[in-house]
Amino acid sequence: MTLDTFAKVFAKLPPTITQIAFGIGDIDGNPDLWKIMEFCRSNGVVPNITINGARMTPEYFDNLAKYCGAVAVSVYDKDLTYDAIQELTNRGMRQINIHYMISEETIDMAYEVMNDMKNDPRLARMNAIVFLSLKTKGNAKKGFTQLSQEKFNALSEYAIENYVRIGFDSCSSFKFFASLDQNKKLTEDFRKKMYECVEPCESSVYSSYINTEGKYFPCSFCENVDGWDGLDVLAADDFIKDIWYNEKTVEFRNKLLNCKRDCPIYNI
Repeated sequence: MTLDTFAKVFAKLPPTITQIAFGIGDIDGNPDLWKIMEFCRSNGVVPNITINGARMTPEYFDNLAKYCGAVAVSVYDKDLTYDAIQELTNRGMRQINIHYMISEETIDMAYEVMNDMKNDPRLARMNAIVFLSLKTKGNAKKGFTQLSQEKFNALSEYAIENYVRIGFDSCSSFKFFASLDQNKKLTEDFRKKMYECVEPCESSVYSSYINTEGKYFPCSFCENVDGWDGLDVLAADDFIKDIWYNEKTVEFRNKLLNCKRDCPIYNI
């Protein structure tokens, strides 16, 4: 997305927007990235981003620290990830997280990452590990299997018992609720406090996803799903009327709310 397109999309959004989370491929994949972030800051919006740690330079780290409120680093190569986290925390950033996708095939490394958070000095000042549940979309349709509730419970229990700071994406909320219910070691007071920290799916309720073409979807995982072609934000006269209360958005929102904000598209 160019700065020009971004500015046009931004102008359509309601003034209540306070943060925008950017999804990118590689850090140098969009030549307008830093201009877009500067534009956000100059208009009172905090940009957040997820990176993979690859092809980073001191200038890129400086820019992330200058513009971003939070940065998540995905784990593909542990050294790249851990080095990137250290560079960012060395620049005074406090909201630095790891993003790690959990599945039957990736669960073993999840424990490695939790142990590294306690023992690797590069991670000493990071905030938390955020575990992302598998959605069978794109490359994830092959080679990955949904993590069982039993193994999810074990992961949650291990983190709690070892005081590892963790979080989950909202897609994981009902599995986490179940893990709390099934963990007999927890006091009722602790379980209640954990419940209060969990936010189920907020797509079309508190958040929107807009792709590089300026098309709206309730969430990024709705893109290219049957029944969702995307709503053209650039062509909208009024975002609230034409997009937020569009019949397609309302249909999705009602479906989500009717199933207590459990994902209406994927079996998580």
